[in-house]
Amino acid sequence: MYLSNSHLLLLLWALKCALLNKHCPSHILQVVVTLDYNEDFQSLHNNEHVYQAVTKELTVPANDALTAHFWIIPTKIGVIDITVRAQSSSAADALRRPLIVDVS
Repeated sequence: MYLSNSHLLLLLWALKCALLNKHCPSHILQVVVTLDYNEDFQSLHNNEHVYQAVTKELTVPANDALTAHFWIIPTKIGVIDITVRAQSSSAADALRRPLIVDVS
């Protein structure tokens, strides 16, 4: 899973998380990807603004990668911690990265 550092200059931001299936070269992986709740942003999920964790389920083919997209709307200026978790039957990972919201 990869989550890049970013600077935000717009109100709506797309978070992209890459999921790689390199550890199970002959198996398809069912992966649950979760964007953790943070009171400093709203998530846009199914065309609704939500203040809760957002979960997506992906099927990652063997020796391939997929991207999970999450849309967020920051509700404060400054640094916001973004945490994303990925869980399959054979592995798990989590990343926390700062999102810098600036009005300059």
